[in-house]
Amino acid sequence: MAIIDYNFMSQSLMHPTTVKLVMPCNNKPEYVMIFLHGVLSDANNCVSNMDVQGMADRYKVAFIIPSCGNSFYIDHGVAFGNYGKFVGTELLERMRKQFSLPMDREHTIIAGFSMGGYGAIRNGAKYCDTFGTVIGLSSACLYEKSVNELNKGKFGYYKLQMFDKVFKEKSVPGNFSENYKYVIEEKLKKGKKLPFFYISCGREEELRQINTEFVNYLKELHVKCYYNLSHGEHNWQLWSREIDKALMYVTGGEGENSFVGKGV
Repeated sequence: MAIIDYNFMSQSLMHPTTVKLVMPCNNKPEYVMIFLHGVLSDANNCVSNMDVQGMADRYKVAFIIPSCGNSFYIDHGVAFGNYGKFVGTELLERMRKQFSLPMDREHTIIAGFSMGGYGAIRNGAKYCDTFGTVIGLSSACLYEKSVNELNKGKFGYYKLQMFDKVFKEKSVPGNFSENYKYVIEEKLKKGKKLPFFYISCGREEELRQINTEFVNYLKELHVKCYYNLSHGEHNWQLWSREIDKALMYVTGGEGENSFVGKGV
């Protein structure tokens, strides 16, 4: 397998950026996946805390892992970086030009954990012509109903002060176009085909309720999805285990996990 640090000048971010590319050992991936980190993390943390190399081999997946700060993977304008556009269009286009990666939608995945789960859901829906599958692990599915919980500081790092900084004056995320619900509903109105959503969360997580609500929301809209609940808290141990399960499920591969829970 190969781990490549690839640096280039990003037009979306308006500055140079380095992404990690992890290829399977035969350098012939059947799937390509953009994997988005959470708050206070980066691409190096993902490679250090997860068996990325092993999963690349087991499931024949090329991992593309950017480092995007605490951006929530939305568009902040030219001065501060259009992170949604970066992960939704520019990054994949650039990597496909430089490396031998799958080109079709059905074999293109966007995934992430925590804040990265929000980014995967939002951008997977927004760029639904590009991504065939979304994997959200412990996703920070923040919207109107969760603002009161943010005020209480319930979600740890997801405090309202930070949320306001990220989303500027739009402190109620249901009222603007960066919100994943808005994006999903706009795509459905236009008759677009949305990706398949694989959503996973730990039973002991504070984010469990809003992930369950999100899955119910998808079902109400008749959007294809799968919900996996398993024991665990908001940490690397859970995400490392669950991304392996998710890839086994969506690729049909055979990983170390012999069982994928059916959730609720």
